[in-house]
Amino acid sequence: MGKKFSYWHAIPCTFLCAGAFAVGARHDVADEKLLELGAKFTAVGQVLPDGVGTLIAPKWVLTTSHVATLIPKGQGIVRFDGKEYGVAKVIMHPHSTLGPDEPPEVDIALLLLGQEVKGVTPLALYRDKDEVDKKVAIVGFGEVGDGKSKPRRSDGKRRGVTNVVADAGPLRIFCTFDEPPAGTELEGVSAAGDGGAPVLIRQDDAWLLAGLGSPHMQGVLGQYGVVDGYTRVSTFEKWIEKTMADNK
Repeated sequence: MGKKFSYWHAIPCTFLCAGAFAVGARHDVADEKLLELGAKFTAVGQVLPDGVGTLIAPKWVLTTSHVATLIPKGQGIVRFDGKEYGVAKVIMHPHSTLGPDEPPEVDIALLLLGQEVKGVTPLALYRDKDEVDKKVAIVGFGEVGDGKSKPRRSDGKRRGVTNVVADAGPLRIFCTFDEPPAGTELEGVSAAGDGGAPVLIRQDDAWLLAGLGSPHMQGVLGQYGVVDGYTRVSTFEKWIEKTMADNK
């Protein structure tokens, strides 16, 4: 189980270093297991040029505003298992204000695609406020690390790790990257490579979207001991639903 800490002590890294996240996994786990877990989540796609988004409705992708702001105007692409879909509209949360040297405090955005994604089942939102102590899966693309050093290897494949939610605040949930023998069997957190990586909680045999990789952390990105922050989806469920309803 991750160590508890108070959310207001989270230390954000600069926006420039946080363009994204992938997965940093414990050093004693075979990469095949990370790929096997990641392969289960076909609703998790790559937001080009550098990010991750999760399909929550046939034409809607949920990601972070710090990822959405990197999307070239009129040229946005989200890729699901090799097939690309154009972004018709980028909708930032109205409180997503990006400073020159730091990430947004409210870090969430919706992408409306130009066509429906076929053959992929969207993931529902996690709506409860009981995320703390829940076991989660975290899925991403990009650089891969072993917990001991800075993640470097990148092959664009989808991988998954697991963790336990250590704490939660109004805007974020937090996971600690515990070094073995502590932690889960596939212990890991976000690392350099993809922002917006989903945190997923299993409920009634379904995986639900509970968090989004956001550059707020305490410690060294992707290494043992880091406390990683994720936008808390349950806080924004009403905004998500209203935005989709108003933009059909």
